[in-house]
Amino acid sequence: LLHSLFTDNHDNSPLISRAACDGAKRYESACCLAAMFYLLKGVPFIYQGQEYGMTTAHYDTIEQFDDIESINAYKEFIQTMSAEEAIEKVNFGSRDNTRHPIAWDSTPTGGFSTSNKAWIAYHSRQQEVNLENDLAAERSIFRFYQALFTLLPTAFDEHAHRISFGLRTAFTAAMNLLGLEGDYSMDYKPLVTEEG
Repeated sequence: LLHSLFTDNHDNSPLISRAACDGAKRYESACCLAAMFYLLKGVPFIYQGQEYGMTTAHYDTIEQFDDIESINAYKEFIQTMSAEEAIEKVNFGSRDNTRHPIAWDSTPTGGFSTSNKAWIAYHSRQQEVNLENDLAAERSIFRFYQALFTLLPTAFDEHAHRISFGLRTAFTAAMNLLGLEGDYSMDYKPLVTEEG
């Protein structure tokens, strides 16, 4: 499974903003999504900004958007709703949300460039949501990703040379990384046995 077809990619806004909480529970949401992506079967990779919980941007005017699909959608929306409602809809689903320069720090350009202008508006939340702030935080999404990746080798059953659904150990470890100590073991029957 290539989960990025449906989640974070160059055409979809960050899943953390579409299906989780990108506000007060951003850390927990980003970590839960990371655990889901990397403990399930599939081809794991990090799309820009996932490693520090980048969210959907928010802009006040259509002139701040570059995506022609968003601009055309806005033109349709304002025929049946207020400009404020239309811009909210565009903010939620615009492809521009995943095309912003990476926010490395909280400087006006996010540490991406010394130029005040990029090919697209800088992310509206880069002062708050950036790699530098995440690394300085007590609970860092980036450090959760690092710890999660140390668990990945345990998901392989060397004896059977197959993925063994080692969720019992991996999920418990991931929850413990979140500070939710406990035993999250679950009983399961392997789909593939030694006998085939």
